[in-house]
Amino acid sequence: MKLLASWRWINPKRAIPAAFSALLVLLTYHTLSATGVLQPSRFSSSPTKTSRFHYLIPASEPSLNLCANIISGLANRYPIATILGYNSEDQFNAKAGHIAKLYSIQRYLHGPSGKHENDLVIVLDGHDILAQLPVEVIIERYFEIMGRHNKVLADRPGLFSKATQRTSMLGGTRFLSAS
Repeated sequence: MKLLASWRWINPKRAIPAAFSALLVLLTYHTLSATGVLQPSRFSSSPTKTSRFHYLIPASEPSLNLCANIISGLANRYPIATILGYNSEDQFNAKAGHIAKLYSIQRYLHGPSGKHENDLVIVLDGHDILAQLPVEVIIERYFEIMGRHNKVLADRPGLFSKATQRTSMLGGTRFLSAS
């Protein structure tokens, strides 16, 4: 009887649905594994390459604008921002000159994080830019613009090859705005 007394926390009203739910989960798992649905090799035998999206913000010190930039990015489903040059010294100190932001970007892209060649990188200034469009729209517009420019290159006789494809884009604040 002491054994049953230690089980007072089990309420019969909750135990029956919990046991039923556990049984249902086990039965579903057993059925799916027996049919081969849960086996990843069923879908693809070759490894897939996944490109990553890097959201970089060069900023040397905290400010309300930097916080607004980060929050606007999060609200528009951007990945967690990587702050470049924060509290940096020497050539990476943006207080000494704006070229330090470029050095910070270069250091990031030539480091371990930038080693994958098909990754997509967006760099926004930390003090005067807000993300106003969702990340999906930005990526879609990037590929649309690059496709248009690569089509123009392809239409030029004798110029187009894989080496002449355009893959980078520079722009000001309003570059991706609706036209």
